[in-house]
Amino acid sequence: MASPPFTPCSPPNPFRSKRLIYRAVEDNEEDRKFLHDRLNDPAQQLLGTMVLPRPKTRGDAAQFLATQQARLLGVIICLPPPEKADIEPGLTGIAEEDELTMAHKFLYPEKPIPIGRLSLQHTMGAGTEHHRNAIMGISFIESARGKGYGRESINWALDWAFEIAGLHRVTLEVLSTNEVALGLYQSVGFVEEGRQREAIWQYRKWHDIVILGILEGEWLRLRGREE
Repeated sequence: MASPPFTPCSPPNPFRSKRLIYRAVEDNEEDRKFLHDRLNDPAQQLLGTMVLPRPKTRGDAAQFLATQQARLLGVIICLPPPEKADIEPGLTGIAEEDELTMAHKFLYPEKPIPIGRLSLQHTMGAGTEHHRNAIMGISFIESARGKGYGRESINWALDWAFEIAGLHRVTLEVLSTNEVALGLYQSVGFVEEGRQREAIWQYRKWHDIVILGILEGEWLRLRGREE
């Protein structure tokens, strides 16, 4: 779908999508706890990272928070506050709320409810920004998975990357056994570009890292626009 036209006097909100809000990662107890819980999620450790699975400390969460803030884009993915959500009264849109989400509703009833995080960072490191390449990272709490929030967030991030940040290429890396994520990434326009064969060791087996990418021109065609 083509992006709607706008004038400088009435630009679209770059930090909203249809159902979600994208806010900065804050150096506060709320975000440190959220990221600490994310880092200790078994699915996140086994499917979303390449590091050795082990319990993460609050110090690990603080370090991860700092890296998210330093990236080209680092956001917390949120649902609107319950009273503003277009849903049944008292619900957040998540069928089975986890303990973290329920606690957030009780402690911060006026604030958006965090359900995930997303980042973009320059692929080649500092001093290579002129190549306009970035790699995306994304994860969600368990109760927010399988509801289309990943697809919505990735499409939002691609629009931000190519429309606002002026990137030319966005990549992703995913474990070959994560078939759900692979299918999602390919369905929104990412193309498999290669594999690091038998690069990951899990449960007495070797697995590939699949490298996917999408170019600016491919994104334009998906949005029904000419390059």
